[in-house]
Amino acid sequence: MADDRPNRESLDFTDEMQHLAREAQARSTGAGSRSERAEILQAVGQLVRPLAQEIENIKRANSEIALMLTALGKSINAQQSTPPALENISQQIGRLGSVESANSKLFDALHTELKGYKDNFLFDALQKPFIRDMVSLFDDFSAVHEQLEARVRHLCAAWPEGNEEITFLQAQTGNVENQIAHMIEVFLRMEVVLSRTPVGAPADKRTHRIVAFEPAATEAEDGLVARSTKPGFSWRERAIRPEEIVARRWKPSAGAGASTPVPEGPQTNSIPPTAV
Repeated sequence: MADDRPNRESLDFTDEMQHLAREAQARSTGAGSRSERAEILQAVGQLVRPLAQEIENIKRANSEIALMLTALGKSINAQQSTPPALENISQQIGRLGSVESANSKLFDALHTELKGYKDNFLFDALQKPFIRDMVSLFDDFSAVHEQLEARVRHLCAAWPEGNEEITFLQAQTGNVENQIAHMIEVFLRMEVVLSRTPVGAPADKRTHRIVAFEPAATEAEDGLVARSTKPGFSWRERAIRPEEIVARRWKPSAGAGASTPVPEGPQTNSIPPTAV
């Protein structure tokens, strides 16, 4: 009997099963023999065999995955059963962190202290003599400038129209003023701060040296700055020389008059100048 079935390789599983069903039905309606039914069953078995093989492979893979999951669960349980060791390691790490923090704080404190020693040494050994000479030179230039300004004012009052001497003195006054400004720039580069207290500010015995008193008009003006006679100098908040000022003093019975110099000797309302 000729085989009129289509090629199995060109059909998928569904088409093949439908073809076999139709052939079986056709054979069963006729006078089909046992050999033909056996042939059909054999063909079906050959077609189903790859599917059974794939199902077997899936079962085997599932079994292997189950074994791996079981082993992984045992490993996790074994790790969770040893918390004291992990806790001990965590405590050791915490102690090491505390020691490191303490060492860092100690290092910072030592660094700050050594920096202070270094700054004090550099100031006392190198900068202090130079700053002392600069302060003296600044005072001399300031005095010359005040004298030139006073002379120019006197000549301008005598000769309102002006003359060559007035012009010359005005030029020299400007030159001295420029030199004073240049010295202030040098002080700033050396971190030396020049301070002048404005009139009417409270006198501070920590930064001021009172050299004279003026009578105060009211009791509220007692202890206020009347004027500054010499500026103060400081280096990194370290006093080099206190500012010399004239302060106001309230005396109800005292009349208006000139400035009262501070008598020599120890006083309770002034502080001695800091040695430079």
